[in-house]
Amino acid sequence: MKLGVIAGTTTDTMLGLQYVKSQGIEAISRPCSEDPTEQLDMQLHRQEELAGRVASLAQDMVDDGAEAIYIYCNSLSTAVDLDWIRAQLPVPVVTPLDVYEECAEKFEHIFAIAANAQCLAGIERIIKARNPDCLFSGAALQSLVYQIEYLLPPEQIVRDLDMGNFLGTFTRMGADTLILGCTHFPYIYDYVRDDIAVPVIDPAKRMLELLGL
Repeated sequence: MKLGVIAGTTTDTMLGLQYVKSQGIEAISRPCSEDPTEQLDMQLHRQEELAGRVASLAQDMVDDGAEAIYIYCNSLSTAVDLDWIRAQLPVPVVTPLDVYEECAEKFEHIFAIAANAQCLAGIERIIKARNPDCLFSGAALQSLVYQIEYLLPPEQIVRDLDMGNFLGTFTRMGADTLILGCTHFPYIYDYVRDDIAVPVIDPAKRMLELLGL
């Protein structure tokens, strides 16, 4: 299967394309915007325009042979009408949100880190719609997104933002899983994994499984 990878910025689109290809899957890609500032503005203030852009870019990739669309962006997925986008396309569309619906029934207290507050709220809505009794805690880490956009060394980012101590705080509060609610965040995972005493949900692999890959 040939995938069409779409994400919010050129950086996370590149990261998504690299991941899909690392799994031995043929893929092409399109970013929705050049940088996180433009992407956040569209997510907050121009959601219909953003949905139209996603559908158009996805259709371009379908025309280029994509057999499914892999939306590698949490905040983008929470900002647009996914049902409308799916109705415009003749191929399956998978997003991180499909994975979080499954998580809601597996854990009692979910902690999520996201790129911005609207994305965090979107993840919370999905969790609570599936399991109202699940506790949800989270943080919006835009500063982390920007440092990764600049492709600074991951060990430097973790040190400068004290990420190990920050993430450890939430597991000490009783969270029983951590959702990496931004596709930028696996970039630092190897440098914080020892500080996280609970399972970590990175939706990228499960998204491929949902497509039968």
